Amino acid sequence: MAGRAKGKKTSTAKPKQQARQRGFNALVKRLFPLGSEIRTGGGFVVGTATTREGKVAVIGTTGGVHIDNAGALVLSKAVLACVEKHPKRPIVMLVDTEGQAPRREAEMLGLANYFGHLLSCLQLAREQEHQLLTIATGKAIGGAFICYGMFADQVYALDSAEVGPVRVNESGTLVLII
Repeated sequence: MAGRAKGKKTSTAKPKQQARQRGFNALVKRLFPLGSEIRTGGGFVVGTATTREGKVAVIGTTGGVHIDNAGALVLSKAVLACVEKHPKRPIVMLVDTEGQAPRREAEMLGLANYFGHLLSCLQLAREQEHQLLTIATGKAIGGAFICYGMFADQVYALDSAEVGPVRVNESGTLVLII
């Protein structure tokens, strides 16, 4: 066929994804200047970071990912691993999510139960004296944010974060809008 190039397809998705990853890496360096070992994949974040107070576990989301059943399990597994292997280590939850997966399949497979399991894991961590801290780094919207982001002992948002259904007051504290 004339006029049609064979071979590699051009796409703006890869450059956008690379730019988003560079932005996330820069954010992590600003949040944890003493170092971190954080892995990202499929919009989920798992790892550790070093602070002036010591090591912290880092879990969360990036790129505005929707959290589905599998994503809730990724976060749950990371929380349980911290509870099991690192007693009392603080858990920092980075939030950049557009909410739960808006798919009927996820709902039919019991998405609410998967979120309930995640909340149970976070409650177990709290009962085992892990401090829970959330930092909204991007979008923090919907049931996914309420499920794991708002469940923390302390919740913060970067100035650039889009947070809903809450607002940030003058002192930087999140206030639920009902």
